[in-house]
Amino acid sequence: MSFLAWVFALGGLGVIFPLLFHLIRPSPRGRQAFSSLMFIKPSPPRMIRRRRLDNWLLLVLRTMIVLALAAAFMRPFFRQSANLFSGELSQRRVAILLDTSASMQRSDLWQQATAQIQQVLDELDAGDEVGLFTFDDDFETVVGFSASGRVPTSSNAALIRQQLQGIRPGWGSTNLGRAMIDAADELLVAADLRRTAAASQLVLITDLQQGSRLNALEAFQWPAQIRLDVRPVRPEESTNAFVRLLADDAGDEKVNQPRVRVVNSADSQDEQFFVTWQSADDEDQQPPAETSFYVPPGQSRTLRIPRQGDALTANQLVLRGDSEDFDNRHYLVPVEPSQFHILYLGRDGENDADGLLYFLKRALLDSGRRKIQFRQLGDEQSLAWPVDERPAMVVATQAVTQLQKSAARRYLETGGTLLVVLQDRQTAESWSDVLGMQTVVAADDNDHPGDITAGRVETSYAMLAEIDFSHPLFVPFASARYNDFTKIQFWKHQIVELDQTADVQVIARFDDHSPAIWQHAFGDGMVFALASGWQPDSSQLALSSKFVPLMDGLLNLTVGTRPAGQSSYVGQPIALGGDHQPAQSPQMWTLLRPDGTEVTVSETVPANHVNQPGIYQLAGPDESHWIAVNLRPSECRTAPMPVEQLESYDVKLGTQPNRREQVAALQKIHDVEMERQQKIWKWLLLGGLGLLVVETLVAGRTATRPIETGMTG
Repeated sequence: MSFLAWVFALGGLGVIFPLLFHLIRPSPRGRQAFSSLMFIKPSPPRMIRRRRLDNWLLLVLRTMIVLALAAAFMRPFFRQSANLFSGELSQRRVAILLDTSASMQRSDLWQQATAQIQQVLDELDAGDEVGLFTFDDDFETVVGFSASGRVPTSSNAALIRQQLQGIRPGWGSTNLGRAMIDAADELLVAADLRRTAAASQLVLITDLQQGSRLNALEAFQWPAQIRLDVRPVRPEESTNAFVRLLADDAGDEKVNQPRVRVVNSADSQDEQFFVTWQSADDEDQQPPAETSFYVPPGQSRTLRIPRQGDALTANQLVLRGDSEDFDNRHYLVPVEPSQFHILYLGRDGENDADGLLYFLKRALLDSGRRKIQFRQLGDEQSLAWPVDERPAMVVATQAVTQLQKSAARRYLETGGTLLVVLQDRQTAESWSDVLGMQTVVAADDNDHPGDITAGRVETSYAMLAEIDFSHPLFVPFASARYNDFTKIQFWKHQIVELDQTADVQVIARFDDHSPAIWQHAFGDGMVFALASGWQPDSSQLALSSKFVPLMDGLLNLTVGTRPAGQSSYVGQPIALGGDHQPAQSPQMWTLLRPDGTEVTVSETVPANHVNQPGIYQLAGPDESHWIAVNLRPSECRTAPMPVEQLESYDVKLGTQPNRREQVAALQKIHDVEMERQQKIWKWLLLGGLGLLVVETLVAGRTATRPIETGMTG
């Protein structure tokens, strides 16, 4: 006989109570005094240690009642042989998803992760399929599911144990959402290929940090047949902080006092940290002065750390004070100001407050990232320069000679940039062919519009009415907050007609529809033209807040922008252009990685070559460039994330039963069915009620029997 509810066997211990009641002997309830015995010496009764059971039949009846009730609640049944064939049960398809991101380098996390994999492999049944997949920024198959599904579990498990010996955490960030989707797709594809009823199980082994990116799950419907078993690993020491150099938005004058931020993890146990500048060659030497940061857990602090002396050539910020050092270095390209030359062709002097050069030099100032040198040419001077002082831009504000124009043409054909300011008719006509102009239609009021008082003409003025905000020159003004140019009035401007057959793009027009700013492609170079001057007697442009960003944007279009300290991230491809490559660059580059290995790249540095933080060098035949590569900030947010957060993306948490568990579940269902058919508990209850009736009759008869009392004397 078997029972469904063995726990009710404890009710059988109730047989102790009838036994105790029978061992308790009742004492006489009253005393009667006899006068004739008052002078006799009393003799106390002799005490007997052993108690006797006077009514065995009553004790047995009561005991059987208790046992019958306990047995009924245990739901007994007679088990019959059941045909439970394990071969007909569905097997499991288990995908092990292992985190190999940079945060898994902490403490003993990797040892915990490998131990978890060994445990999963030990829990497999003979018919289970198993595969091993790793992820950081990318998803990688280490041991996939076989095409036929007939590979023995022991062989696949042995292969996983063998491959696991060569896997180590890298420097990538945790793209958990994308990895879970890819692993679920692997399970679905395997099920479609084999068309089997295998239960799909995804085992996730990760530190489940807050920086794990889950946004990919927002647009993904998690398959209902796949269960996710999360087995998080946790470090013994939880303190972690990281340091970052912030982009300076306070102006280039602060480039030697950059802002540095230290972020402390929410589960950190330390609050005091220290940051210093360091060069790669100084790692074994005494570190320079440190800056102290007090950062409570879960918060961040930002300070300016001056770059003085050797710090100007330092290529990394080093953090000290926490127990995990995988993210304690932030790499950057040392500050190296670029030298630019601007050639000015005009008659006004640099101290002439009413001239064009006066405002241009004050709009293009030196900074920690660039040094600008102006050179002015006279009317008859040749448009020439030393070999090492090729101008980044030529600004012309007057009519030129044929000799100067020929030199300007050669400059443009070799990729130069020319800015022509048409402040009079003669200038427009002398540069007409270079500017892509057909003719000068008219000059407002013969260049004398009227009396000008306080920089304002009393007769009429023009405004910019049609501006192409998609052009790089005006992109910074595209926002509705900055795109109002109606307050800039132009007292004098040249009305020109452009050559429709030339490669001319109008960037802005006046309200009379005449071109105000346009560009003309000339050879490999570019010509920009302004139909009016920016000085106060021609317009309000130089006195407006738009002038400085316009001139700065024009220079950036010419020389490009290379912000100091800007870095890429590990695992992010680097396009060889813009900040990392000049306009005239060789086709092939040699990439020197921080570990000393070299690879040849062209156009783009693939993500698999940017696989560690540090300073990368791009070397060409004539020049070299450096790129700082750092960990993603999200990878440094190591505070644990609750497992329940995955459920908010409709991910089904839990485990699929193995064959032993399935057999046990089927056996239990069979036992319940047998118990329902036999209903032995009803007969036990009836038997208990019958015994209760008999016990009542026996107890009543015993209670009416006279009690023998003795006389003490």
